[in-house]
Formats: sequence, structure tokens, C-alpha cells
Amino acid sequence: MIEIGSYQGGSALWFADQAGLLGLGLEVLSIDIEKPVTVAHPSVTFLQGDARELGTVLTPALMNAVTRPPAVEAFLEQNAASYEIDRGLCDYFGRIVTWNVNGYLRRL
Repeated sequence: MIEIGSYQGGSALWFADQAGLLGLGLEVLSIDIEKPVTVAHPSVTFLQGDARELGTVLTPALMNAVTRPPAVEAFLEQNAASYEIDRGLCDYFGRIVTWNVNGYLRRL
């Protein structure tokens, strides 16, 4: 999960706690001009950067490391000949800038 706007980090911690309670094994990347210094969580990484220049923070290497939701990955493994990720919808606002990372599929 990518959060833009950390402020003091409370919502990033909440997202990580909720994901942990649901057993999702989710990592939270939280971006703000100033990284919070008073909070920490093993599933949260705070990154320093400007929301108007996300390309400098969300580098291709970092974005390629972001994992797809397991359900989508499993579905595509079984149905690769019939479906693909719809990049037009998934990347409409930028590469992997959505709550539904690689979750929009298109029938071939």
C-alpha cells in the first residue's frame, strides 16, 4: 500500500495494524515532505519526497518490487491465456498509483 501524505504517521500505522489483523502481510510505504520521526512499525516504511514529484521517490526499481495482490496473481497464473492486466486503467494516474494495484483485468 502506498500512502501519500504521512504527516505524523498515524494513518500508516493504522493501515499496517489493520492489515496485520486481517492476515494480509501488507507493507505500507508512506511518503511526505518530512518523514515522521516519532513512530515506527515493522510493516511501515516512511519515505521523504514531494507528492508533486512522485517519480523521484517511487523509482522504477521500487515500483517493480511492489507485489500484486495474491488473488490477482493466482487468477492470472490459471487464466493467462484469457486475461491480462489492463495498464490503461491501472496506470491512469501514474504507474501503480491506485489502491487496486494491478487489479484491473482485461479479457483477451
